[in-house]
Amino acid sequence: MVEKFDVPSRLAEGWPAVENLQRYVWACHLLGYQHPDLTVHAAQLRDWYGSEDGMDLGALHGDCLGLEAAVRSTQDALGVQDRQLSTLSAVWQGAGADASRDFLRRHSEASAAAATAVRTAAEALGALRDDLWRAVDAKVGAVVAVEDRTKAHRADWLAAAETVTTGAGDRAAAAELVDQAVKPFVDNSISTEWLTAMRTAMSSIVDAYQRATTEIAGEHAPVFDVPGDLGPTWSAPQARVSESTVCLDTATAPVPASVLAGAPAPATTAPAAWAAPDPPAAPVPAAPAVLPESAPPLSSNSLSRSFCKGR
Repeated sequence: MVEKFDVPSRLAEGWPAVENLQRYVWACHLLGYQHPDLTVHAAQLRDWYGSEDGMDLGALHGDCLGLEAAVRSTQDALGVQDRQLSTLSAVWQGAGADASRDFLRRHSEASAAAATAVRTAAEALGALRDDLWRAVDAKVGAVVAVEDRTKAHRADWLAAAETVTTGAGDRAAAAELVDQAVKPFVDNSISTEWLTAMRTAMSSIVDAYQRATTEIAGEHAPVFDVPGDLGPTWSAPQARVSESTVCLDTATAPVPASVLAGAPAPATTAPAAWAAPDPPAAPVPAAPAVLPESAPPLSSNSLSRSFCKGR
């Protein structure tokens, strides 16, 4: 007895029947029988039957068990959350408590939506697993049942099909048996009932996947708020004032009228962010800079260049 959800083992039970039916169909084809879904190539029945090769319902079953455990965990978490909210209402009153309760109420609604989404996914995958298994099981059962109808003539039909295919033996007698007995079976049972079972299985599997996808995608995506005071914040980086910026600003600043008239320039003050180096041990007094009376007035640009050069 094949274990439930073991698709490879269940398909293996039907492969001998498929091989026999394939021999019947191809022998009929060599004698002139044509069908677009059965006689395009010598392994067309095998292709129909093997459409579920590789299906691993064991892995899907494991996912279902994991989601079912997650559903139980979410229900426990929702219970703890509700009890905590009730306790908060009893021990904290005031405007802050009201704001906190309102935030936690929205959080509880989002949590319930997330738990519902997990439950929907678990139920959808469980239904998908069961639907896929039923489709595969029904297909194998149909294949075996159709081939079982040839049980009384199986040995003779297989021998005749082999002779027609290989040419070894009495081909005339074999061709007559295939024409009179095998071909009507192929045309009445394989091209109708057997082929319908294959198509039904494939469409059932596609529908099952579409149902599961629609159910999971249809759930509302929960949104969890972040408290403003506790949430992430962002501030623009502080602008760094460089020496070149200071020089540029000085170049565009207005020049006092006394300087333009030829008076000595006032002493400049270094920016607060700049620390002047220590003076030498024995400083040498420098003569004050005096502009000759004949010197032309200083422009703002020349003052700026002097200041920057001194820096």
